[in-house]
Amino acid sequence: MHLFALKELLEERPDLVDAFFSKDSFEEKDFLKMDDLFNKGRSLEEPEPVFLAHFNVEQIRLITKFASSTNLFQRKVTEKDIKDLFECRLSIPLQATVNRHVAIFFGKLREHGLLPYSWQMIMDNHKLVSSSVNNEPLRASQLRCGLSQARVANLRKKPNSNITDDGIGFYDSCDVFIKKLKECL
Repeated sequence: MHLFALKELLEERPDLVDAFFSKDSFEEKDFLKMDDLFNKGRSLEEPEPVFLAHFNVEQIRLITKFASSTNLFQRKVTEKDIKDLFECRLSIPLQATVNRHVAIFFGKLREHGLLPYSWQMIMDNHKLVSSSVNNEPLRASQLRCGLSQARVANLRKKPNSNITDDGIGFYDSCDVFIKKLKECL
C-alpha cells in the first residue's frame, strides 16, 4: 500500500515533489506537512474546492446512466441526484452498492483530471456517499483503501488471464466510460 502512495506522490503530485524535494534540507516537519497535504489531497497554493466537479447536462446524463447500469448506488439515482452529488449539495448520502466500486469510479475520474486532488476529503467532509455495509458516510481513508485494494487486484491480473475479479471488470469499464465522458467536454 505504501508503494502505491509513493508512486502516486511521484506521478500525480509534482507540486509536492517540487516544493519539498528541491529544498536544501528535508526535515521531519517538512515530511509531516507534505504527508498531511498528500493525504488530504490539498495543494500548497489552491484553496480547497467546495465541489467535486461541474459537469455539463450531457455528462450528467451519461454519469447517471452509468451509475444506474452498474448499480453503483443501492437506489436508482436521478440526474438531479448526480448533479447534487458532484456539487456537494446532497441532503442524504447516496448509499454505495459496493464501496470499492465507488472508490474506483471516483478514482478514475480523478486519474483522468475530472476531479480535484482532494476528492476523497471533499466526499468525506460533505458526507456524499455512505457505506454499503452500515450506511455510515464513507471516510476518506476508506475510499483511499478501497482504491489501493482495487489497484493491487488490477495489477495482479495477468494479460489474457481468465481469472475473474468483480473489481477488475468494473475497473476496466470505468476507464472506457470516462474516456467517453471526456469526449463530451
